[in-house]
Amino acid sequence: MLISLDKLRWYDNSVYGKYPHLTRSETALWSSFLCKFGNRFARVAYDVPVRVDVGQDFLARTGINSNWAYLTSLKIDCLADEILKYHIFELKPVFDLKAIGQVLVYASLLPIVYNIDKDIITSVITNDVSDEVMFACHELGISVFSQANNFCAL
Repeated sequence: MLISLDKLRWYDNSVYGKYPHLTRSETALWSSFLCKFGNRFARVAYDVPVRVDVGQDFLARTGINSNWAYLTSLKIDCLADEILKYHIFELKPVFDLKAIGQVLVYASLLPIVYNIDKDIITSVITNDVSDEVMFACHELGISVFSQANNFCAL
């Protein structure tokens, strides 16, 4: 069953001192990014789950509490709504290769869980990234915004 994105808690594109479930270093990175690009987005949702129901059979087999399953489920750091597309942002102050897999998985699951009517753009926001990883991300269709390069899309 598809869920409407309107069921998410959406925030305006303002810069805040704190965002839901972001660490201090992620908050600093996201605030800097929003200062430059925030006006592009109509609204932003944080900590967006892309695995809402893990299934009662799984919970019974593993003995995992359903609240714990939700809290540890796959979640998008920031989902930004632009006029014709949604942006999935993974925030990695120190870039690691997990970010690549995360945004690709989130982009695959988002339309399955939610009623998506726009294109999905995947991006990683980081303090710095190597040329090799930047090249690989470009080849995979993932934008990388590096604070070291004044958030110019790499």
